[in-house]
Amino acid sequence: MGAISTTGRSITTGATGGRARVLGTVGALLICSVFALGLSSPANADTFVYTYQGLPFNNLINGYVCSPGPCEISGSFSVSTQLSAGLSDAAVTPDSYSFTDGNGFNLDSSCGVTCAISVTEIGTDAVGDITAWNVDVFGCSALCYLETDSLGFSGDVSFPDPMGGPEGFNAGTPGTWTCEDMGPTGSESPCPVAMPTPEPSGLYLLGAGLLCLVAVGRKRLA
Repeated sequence: MGAISTTGRSITTGATGGRARVLGTVGALLICSVFALGLSSPANADTFVYTYQGLPFNNLINGYVCSPGPCEISGSFSVSTQLSAGLSDAAVTPDSYSFTDGNGFNLDSSCGVTCAISVTEIGTDAVGDITAWNVDVFGCSALCYLETDSLGFSGDVSFPDPMGGPEGFNAGTPGTWTCEDMGPTGSESPCPVAMPTPEPSGLYLLGAGLLCLVAVGRKRLA
């Protein structure tokens, strides 16, 4: 069946009308897919590097020798999304990391499965700066480690020997964190003021797509 003319109006019926409806639906889905993809594009391609600088160890025990010094925990981890402002007791999964005790004991993400990092209990202030943390960097299949903690121990520890023994640390004197925004071209600048809420989630994008379909449907019925 095809088109029937009634008082100057053309009405599509049968198979022709069905094909038209299918094509219209497919077109609407394509439009909404493009719309959703546009929304899901990242705001930028920056890398955010959080760098820690601890204070010199004030305790050297079990034969830990600091030479030439200063012996202190320092290092950084990077993420693709800036930490939100106002975080409390949050966990973070870094894309990469590198830490050292300044005394030849270095752990970073290039050492493979024998190393790991745990970034937990993260708290941030109103602009997104880290104010609370517990960072453990493990090596030697978790038998040696570097740790910095602003909460319970509130200090830094270097435990470089997997057989136990030498240890350097300070207690009650945690260091500080800074944040650098590494732009897509390699430029470096201080991190901008963080937002208190994260980027739109997949659920938001799904809702946007559904709203688009509703709008297209209403237009077709009008």
